Amino acid sequence: MNTINDNLFRKIIKESLGALIHKIDRSIYLKHNNMLKKYGITFRQSVVLSFLYHNRDNESINQKTIEEYMEVTGPSVTSIIQNMVKNDIITHRQDENDGRNYRFELTKKGMELQGIGTNIFRTINNILYQDLSEDEIETLKYLLTKVVKNMED
Repeated sequence: MNTINDNLFRKIIKESLGALIHKIDRSIYLKHNNMLKKYGITFRQSVVLSFLYHNRDNESINQKTIEEYMEVTGPSVTSIIQNMVKNDIITHRQDENDGRNYRFELTKKGMELQGIGTNIFRTINNILYQDLSEDEIETLKYLLTKVVKNMED
């Protein structure tokens, strides 16, 4: 009896929308990391680089804003940032107005890696969209946006 219930449960989970979305998310994450590996950075580091690059003129960027953008906890971002500083990808300096905060800037190496990360992001998006028509892409985005909204309610 347990085997039947276990098999039924596994079938339900395997066929669920959540499982499919998780599988897609995991595949994207692994593909990013695999493509970035030869440059010595991770997907999460690439996200930080992109965020810092696109907000390079914003003086209020600190670790807290990175945490909020990435939707991860402080210790996770601390580890990412420490590795990036150690590898000369970003620099950090103490905030003049609040000594508890640090400001971050891309180094020359960080600027180069940010460009590489952006190109890899585009490549992966192209892989995601291959074999889909423009209408299918728009429909998929529309439906997934509805699913996200459903989960936020």
